[in-house]
Amino acid sequence: MTPDGPRMLLLKVPAVLLIVSVLLLAAAGFMLLRQFLVSRPLDMREKIARVDAVIDSEIEQSMGEVAELNATREHIADRHWVWTHTTRDFRLPAAVESGDDVIEALRGALRAEGAELRVLSENPECTVVSVTLARVETHRLRFARIPEPGTETVATSIPASTEPEPRVAVIVDDLGYGGLATDLLLTLDEPLTVSVLPQLPASEREAHRARDAGFEVILHLPMEPEENDIPQPGELLAGMSCESIVRLVEENLATVPGVVGVNNHQGSKLTTLEDEMTAVMSAISGKELYFVDSLTTPNSVALDVAGRFGVKCIGNDLFLDNEEDPERIKDRFAELTRVARRRGFSVGICHAKMSTVEVLQEVLPAIREQGCRLVRVSELVNEDAYHHAHAGD
Repeated sequence: MTPDGPRMLLLKVPAVLLIVSVLLLAAAGFMLLRQFLVSRPLDMREKIARVDAVIDSEIEQSMGEVAELNATREHIADRHWVWTHTTRDFRLPAAVESGDDVIEALRGALRAEGAELRVLSENPECTVVSVTLARVETHRLRFARIPEPGTETVATSIPASTEPEPRVAVIVDDLGYGGLATDLLLTLDEPLTVSVLPQLPASEREAHRARDAGFEVILHLPMEPEENDIPQPGELLAGMSCESIVRLVEENLATVPGVVGVNNHQGSKLTTLEDEMTAVMSAISGKELYFVDSLTTPNSVALDVAGRFGVKCIGNDLFLDNEEDPERIKDRFAELTRVARRRGFSVGICHAKMSTVEVLQEVLPAIREQGCRLVRVSELVNEDAYHHAHAGD
């Protein structure tokens, strides 16, 4: 080697380190950008504006001169979604023999924009429909037969709605450990759904106690999160074979007897994986169990896979007690009732913690006082609520 050889080698080493450092920084920057793009709320307002235009166009074509009585618009944002919700009231002209024609024309036009229309209630005086986009209700439209001014007594508003009262389902997660909070929870005389973790010392006993107390019981199925420092007993992991997942689901179900449904514990990683969720749904599809996607990530594919398997399913709207502060928990319950009043139903998840159970004693009667009805989850999934479930936070 020439005398310059070692010097050239020493000069190359910093250059290689610099290149490696740049590549590592670029990779880290890419991961941060990807995480930002994945975690930022999805802004639906541009798509909703196109849906607005379709509604205006189709109603004008079907009804001629549009007689719009009322319209309200609410801007809504949470951790995963930004959207607007609009309520509009229309008078059906005398020339329009049936509102069905208007609604069917509107349904077809909205389908071209990826939106769905569902009739919520109808009678000779008033038909109420819901428009959803990406499973989020964006519009509530009411079509009423109200006499034209000057013909007879004019109603000043839409006739009294025949819509059912808004329904709220509350799931209490993480039973299976025993303790005072669970004991207090099981004294509540409310139509709650409780979710029991499998393979814990008190799993089977608490499932029996909850059913005997009149609660609906589901399996709180552990699934791998993005950060998995402490694996749970019975946890489903990414990369498991279909046979292994099916076998583990069966073992977990055996430790929580008599369940009527399943929801995921954690799972921000596993619920984004098509193959693994396909195995989960194949395991529960023949057992007449429903599935609640806890929606620990907005990228979950669980509802879509469940729908393909014919599994009745619904998504969580709100986690209610991520913060221990009782006032913040009450605020979240208030938001849950607002979702129900706007959409007709809502699903919220809380946990078997003393702070939460104490708040439940206060807020559950208040939910009824606000015009909502507390229901078990099975009542919602039995009415095909999959088509209206949307990502919560």
